[in-house]
Amino acid sequence: MLRKGFEVVHTDKSSDTVLRNLFEFYLHDLAEWFKFDQLPEGRYTQSTERYWQDGHDVHVWRLHPGPWLVRVYAANEPALPFWRATVSGFTEDEYVEATRRKDGKLWSYFNFESRQDR
Repeated sequence: MLRKGFEVVHTDKSSDTVLRNLFEFYLHDLAEWFKFDQLPEGRYTQSTERYWQDGHDVHVWRLHPGPWLVRVYAANEPALPFWRATVSGFTEDEYVEATRRKDGKLWSYFNFESRQDR
């Protein structure tokens, strides 16, 4: 279940500046645990060109039915309850959560099937 006032919307290249800014904040938050390249002024950057090439846009579960995997770094404590609630709400509790270590870091994996009838 999404929080009141929270909305997922389809976007296109006209929202590129917003998407790049969101990526910067995302990388900033994850920099506590992972090393990312920074610009000389200390900002993080992520190219968004691959998201807009060939008419492709950012994927949303209902638009692309089939098996899905959401991987969350376990030390990112605020992310785990968010993704658990999001996947649970979307799948009506039909998902498998597991943890695995990769390169010494613990990850939570959410496996589920996206169906058009949801």
